[in-house]
Amino acid sequence: MRLVRLKMMGFKSFADPVTIEFNPGVTAIVGPNGSGKSNVVDALAWVLGAQSPRLLRLAKMEELIYAGGDGRQPLGRAEVTVEFDNTDHLVALPMAEIAMSRAITRNGDAQYRLNGAQCRLTDLVDTLSEANLGKTQHVIISQGEIESIANAKGDEIRAVLEDAAQVSTLRRRLNQSERHVESVTKSLNEVAVKERELRRRIRPLRAQVSLYEQRTELTRRRDAVALWVLRRRLEGYSEQAQQAAEALEGVTKRLEELGDDDVEVERKPSTLEPLLARLRSQRQRAADLRGEILEAMGPLNRLEATIARSDTELAMVTEELERLRAAKAEVLERIDHLEHAGAALATRRGELG
Repeated sequence: MRLVRLKMMGFKSFADPVTIEFNPGVTAIVGPNGSGKSNVVDALAWVLGAQSPRLLRLAKMEELIYAGGDGRQPLGRAEVTVEFDNTDHLVALPMAEIAMSRAITRNGDAQYRLNGAQCRLTDLVDTLSEANLGKTQHVIISQGEIESIANAKGDEIRAVLEDAAQVSTLRRRLNQSERHVESVTKSLNEVAVKERELRRRIRPLRAQVSLYEQRTELTRRRDAVALWVLRRRLEGYSEQAQQAAEALEGVTKRLEELGDDDVEVERKPSTLEPLLARLRSQRQRAADLRGEILEAMGPLNRLEATIARSDTELAMVTEELERLRAAKAEVLERIDHLEHAGAALATRRGELG
């Protein structure tokens, strides 16, 4: 993996876009004091992940944006892009060249891109660590650092060797994995609490649904019997009403026959009186039957309304049970996913350990 080019725009003294090509071999940048040689090194360190303004010779990070001068206005954004030759695939990406960009604005907003795609700083650092590059691998050796390394003792030499051997990178990944495992464990505990809560809610609901189904079935049977009885009563009333109507029709017909012969009627009053009495009786019976029919229809209507309400309540309880079953299935699916993720992280932790 080889450094190919460095692009800067708005970074420190580079107000205009600048591109530096690094050909195979050694590339040297020469110039008088104040020409920006150190700014090139700072740009490379910054795009490789440097986070401390002190390492970039700044008081705060916003100072790396071009501040203006020689009649030019300050810029509001600085961006640096570094490109590497990846033909040896030292970084596991299916690309012959890898471009990493880092930008910052005066309000503190930061942007990171990997081959033009927006990403996080962590993604850039992880990609560089695969090639043993980054802010801690002594890729950039500043003036006086060789002497400090040569005179280092104990823990200082150990830190240098660990950085060079990527031990710090592996330790960082291990810490990330441990934090991820803790997060997954916390999520699993939360899911377990929610599952227990759902189970506590489902059990009484199931009992209520079972009782409600039994009650509904018994109510349905009772109502069916009541409807059958009411229908039988109505059928009996209909038969009696039909009989009364037939008798009334016969009496009316008989009266018409008698009305044609007034003399015969006057001679036979004893024949007319029973017929009139029977007519009055049948009319009263018909009126009574109509009243009984209307009275019987009242409970029937109320019974049908009760059945309709029971069906609605059963539908609501069934819908709530289905919703809880769906929620339980979702929780179980999430538990399964988190368990797989935890197992994978545990395996990764074992490999790193």
